[in-house]
Amino acid sequence: KKAYFAYRNALAPLMVSLRSDRRYWNGGETGEMELWIGNDRNVVPAGVKIGYEVWVDGKPVLRQLTDASIPLNSARYQGTLTFRLPEVKARTRAIVKAGLFSASGECLHMNQEELVVFPKASPMDLPTFVFSQGRAQQLLEEAKLKRAETLEAASLLLIDDYQQYKAHEKQIDAFVQKGGKVMFLELPKGSYNIGGTKVDVEPTIMGEYFFANTEERLLRPQTLDAKDVFLWYDREKGYIQPLLKTVFRAERWTPLVTSGLCNFGGNDPAGYLAAAELKAGKGRYIVSAVCLSGRLPENPPARQLFLAMLKNE
Repeated sequence: KKAYFAYRNALAPLMVSLRSDRRYWNGGETGEMELWIGNDRNVVPAGVKIGYEVWVDGKPVLRQLTDASIPLNSARYQGTLTFRLPEVKARTRAIVKAGLFSASGECLHMNQEELVVFPKASPMDLPTFVFSQGRAQQLLEEAKLKRAETLEAASLLLIDDYQQYKAHEKQIDAFVQKGGKVMFLELPKGSYNIGGTKVDVEPTIMGEYFFANTEERLLRPQTLDAKDVFLWYDREKGYIQPLLKTVFRAERWTPLVTSGLCNFGGNDPAGYLAAAELKAGKGRYIVSAVCLSGRLPENPPARQLFLAMLKNE
């Protein structure tokens, strides 16, 4: 028995780990990362310290060494590491490192996580009209768009209720023909006629989705990466939530973000749309099933995706 425990204690890990619900941050924010220690041994080594440091764009912004609180055969929370992120002019990597060090200074275990820091969002001089309070109003505020008092004075119309479109269809269609952009937000399950075309929306299968595929033409190395529409934080819930609850099909529409419908039957039909556009006259209709409202402040890629869809010509 003694030999077994000696063998187990020699091989079982003593680990430090880092955890955060947010992958993306804005420059100037206070970043947060939980520190944990896991000990799978039947002994607690004495004198162990936990060290951590934060690097942004290859430069250290924080470095600290403190006593570790090691549990016996379990995991223990060590506290939340907070650090001020510097203002950045372009998309930048932040590396958070944590290590466990013996009383003699030997590194027993090390771990690290990568965060992405974006430039602080600035107001947009894009006159935007909404018919009522709701997701559209929330998105207008979060994107820091300039509010237009009438549709005629707007360049963009945000719609979170299809009945708003039906009630003003001729006016909205004329707005698009003259060069306006109309974005429909998270239409529920159903069939819709938009710009003279049919849009069929249906729920995702096997739960709601945490990621989607952005079309390559929308990607920009310094703003939007291919894997950025993934694991977005939800401020209202306080943790990561699905970002895609429905998908749709629509003939003649050009994909902006795509998805699929997988199931246990082995079928995985591709070609479903998570966001798409339809050009009409000098303007465009855009349908987005990707959850944007409530996600922009804590998920800079959500803002970048929103802007990319609007700028795509």
